[in-house]
Amino acid sequence: MRQSPTRIADYEPTAGRRRAATLAASGRQPGDPVRAAAAIAAVVDADEPPLRFLLGSDALAGARARLERTRAETDANEALTRSVDVP
Repeated sequence: MRQSPTRIADYEPTAGRRRAATLAASGRQPGDPVRAAAAIAAVVDADEPPLRFLLGSDALAGARARLERTRAETDANEALTRSVDVP
């Protein structure tokens, strides 16, 4: 990864930390760009492509976590949700 050699001292506590973290993670990402491109091509060519398509195990884990939070919130508010129906 290429970055500007210029550093601004006032930004080191924030942007500087992000820069260091980005450099440390560079090349260690879980995703494979070649495999991602092949998966995208497969979705584009599919007879019935998915409405939502996730790329990688990190995206899958995040989506499942969001779904679980949505399910928990929905379950917690089920009675109130149903209370607005005409009896």
